[in-house]
Amino acid sequence: MKRIMALLPVFILIILLILGIQLKNFNYLTISLVGMLFFIPIMLFIGLFQLHSEGVVLHNFNQYTTGMKWFYGLSIFIWVLNIVLAMYFGIHN
Repeated sequence: MKRIMALLPVFILIILLILGIQLKNFNYLTISLVGMLFFIPIMLFIGLFQLHSEGVVLHNFNQYTTGMKWFYGLSIFIWVLNIVLAMYFGIHN
């Protein structure tokens, strides 16, 4: 449940991104790209900091649960996709 609440702002920013592209509103587009660019690394840092403060030390990728792998994998995928989109719109606009 905590992971869903952490990803909820990202999904709201993705909806703003889609609206910005469809409506050709660069304010929505810019807010969503910059928001995801800064929010996702901070969210990952806070999540890993929380695990470390609880005494969970994960040295190996095999120690992560399936839910954790999906959460961090999806977050990193969205962040990389966001960087590619930011470069695309920066070059073409």
